[in-house]
Amino acid sequence: MISGKFSGNLMKKKKQVRFNPNIPARDPDKLRSLRLATGLSQPAFADAIGISERTIRNVEGGDNIRWHSAEVIASALRKPINELFPVPKGTTPAMRPVHRQPTFGRALTARELKCVREIAQSVGLDEPRLVHDVSKSMNEKGRLLRLLRFREHEYKIREERKDTQLLEQYYRSSLADSGLTLCAIEIDGEVIDTHIVTSSAMAAFAVNLKEEHSLFRLVNPSFTAPRLNYQQLVSFIADSLLLKVRVKDEPVFCLHDIDPKSPESPISFCIAKYLEYRLTLGSLRHELIRGLIRSKFNVQKAYKDRDSLLLRRKRLLKNAGAILAFRDRLCVGGVNVFFAVRRPDDFAFYVEERSDEVASARREACIIPTGFHQPLTSIHAAAQISIRESVFRELWEELFNGRKVISHDGHTEPDWYYQYPPLAWFKHNKDDFLHEWICFGLDLIDGSYQFGIFLIVNDARYWEKYRRRIATNYEFRHTGTSLVPISTKDRKGISALLRSPLLAHTSAFTLAEGLKRLQALDVERRYVDLPDIKRLIRSD
Repeated sequence: MISGKFSGNLMKKKKQVRFNPNIPARDPDKLRSLRLATGLSQPAFADAIGISERTIRNVEGGDNIRWHSAEVIASALRKPINELFPVPKGTTPAMRPVHRQPTFGRALTARELKCVREIAQSVGLDEPRLVHDVSKSMNEKGRLLRLLRFREHEYKIREERKDTQLLEQYYRSSLADSGLTLCAIEIDGEVIDTHIVTSSAMAAFAVNLKEEHSLFRLVNPSFTAPRLNYQQLVSFIADSLLLKVRVKDEPVFCLHDIDPKSPESPISFCIAKYLEYRLTLGSLRHELIRGLIRSKFNVQKAYKDRDSLLLRRKRLLKNAGAILAFRDRLCVGGVNVFFAVRRPDDFAFYVEERSDEVASARREACIIPTGFHQPLTSIHAAAQISIRESVFRELWEELFNGRKVISHDGHTEPDWYYQYPPLAWFKHNKDDFLHEWICFGLDLIDGSYQFGIFLIVNDARYWEKYRRRIATNYEFRHTGTSLVPISTKDRKGISALLRSPLLAHTSAFTLAEGLKRLQALDVERRYVDLPDIKRLIRSD
């Protein structure tokens, strides 16, 4: 029996030597061609297989990489490893560990499990069954790779504006009969088309939102909420979790009625759930992109085959008349806020690319703040129905990285955001800012409503006091305090921004109107130097 401290090498464990040498690709060009055949860029492919972008860049450039990384790449490309990489000399198969082939799917983490359970409770489904089916779908071979390939195609379609072209053709014949027209923006003589529709009556006006309470009212829905398709729900949750998209089945305000000819008349909303929208009208964007991909990005072919490619759109939003039938469908939407703060010589505003974690407008540049019009909870939703509530909530969350305030019993205090200094300023300085509803449109993508909001701070002390507190949240690609403001005297920058295909059409619509409104207020041109911006209502 040995007592006391162990000495020497008696209890020392034998050191294990890992087999992970550095090796190059046999043919880097062939490897690159195989990766391009998947339809993925280097960053997207690296993300899909779980290794660094630098590793992909190195091996395609002829540099050495670790054996384990080589196995992962070969497995992802469905090729034997000895076809793509040289097997190290002096080794036998028994000496080389066998790594599990990546499945592009995985088991649920604690956070994902919580998300699935919350959705199951919200829609009234059996939790164990939903958890099992979502986990099973996530582990389908190649699922994540297909999702990432689809996302790359989506970005390409948006950059070439093919989605706008297809929507214009799809609704062209019915727009005139309904009194709706496509909205376009002219910047220094160049015309940029959008998929926002409006009318001469509701395209531009100014409604003071500082004190309004009677403009909006809550009513019971006049339509029956759509029944969710279980398999579609499972697929949506699995895709969202794989792509790290945050999803919650929160209440949203659904437009019930609006009279664009009389902005002073009450505008009514009803309550719906986010997933009711997302799995019906909210899925029309995905269908549109998929139709263009299947048509090999040919807009004319996609339009010709629309009856087979766009079946859901034909059922839910077949023409401009269906777009205006608010009482018969889910019409979810939000606020797009042109928020600008005066500095000594100009105004500063913010535009940033949205992150991959958001469910809509991924990698689209948006003005800040932008968000759904929704109550924090369905309890006492009537008290939160004003557009102003969503404006200040999104301002607090997106520009000051604040958190929603919901008490343990699901209630919120009226004007809860006023307890935070950057927003409390608006309560105590009502003569130093303008808060107006300046435009309204409907998005042909999914029929959603879009309120264009003008929020201008005229006191330069606000900038000095709170500019260091500005920090974006997870909804944007560049989070934290790295956000760079855009000056209203940056004529070339603003012109390039409005021309960019990456700028969300809902933001372009509001940004153009907001800049024009600000220019009209600055008669002496002390704070603005803008390109020539015009709003065009196109009837052709």
